[in-house]
Amino acid sequence: MFEVEVKAGHQIVSKTDAEGTIISGNENFYHYAGYREGELTGKPHNILRHRDMPKIVFRLLWTKIHHGMDVNAYVKNRRKDGGYYWVYASVTPSYNKRTGEIEGYFSIRKRANPEAVATISEVYKKLLELEKTDYEAAKAYLKSILDERGMKFNDLMRRVQAQGF
Repeated sequence: MFEVEVKAGHQIVSKTDAEGTIISGNENFYHYAGYREGELTGKPHNILRHRDMPKIVFRLLWTKIHHGMDVNAYVKNRRKDGGYYWVYASVTPSYNKRTGEIEGYFSIRKRANPEAVATISEVYKKLLELEKTDYEAAKAYLKSILDERGMKFNDLMRRVQAQGF
């Protein structure tokens, strides 16, 4: 597998419905994912999920956004051609103006801090290893990282993006 590096200053934007089905994406979304424009419309966003991504990160993400909270996370995405790219993602709910209910989600991604990716990769590897046998152990490991730093998940992700691990 080969890595495609996200260029500094590039924003990768996509919008999904409340179930995670892709509604739209910008030119960079299609470029980095390796698909033609519109080819992902109607597909589940997890089509881009790389197998190196721990389930716990996405469970945390979905729990938070379903409750109306924004989420920041490092994500390794899979490309159509088998390659991958790392991003720093900010996911936020979008609301129906009439009902006030969540109708979908926006994800804005940018270049991941290259120094932090090596550390995050190791944390994610450990989480994956733990998830294979004991999801609760993976959850405890992630909690221990956060507790050790006295931070919540979003705060740690923002800090790592700005300063490294």
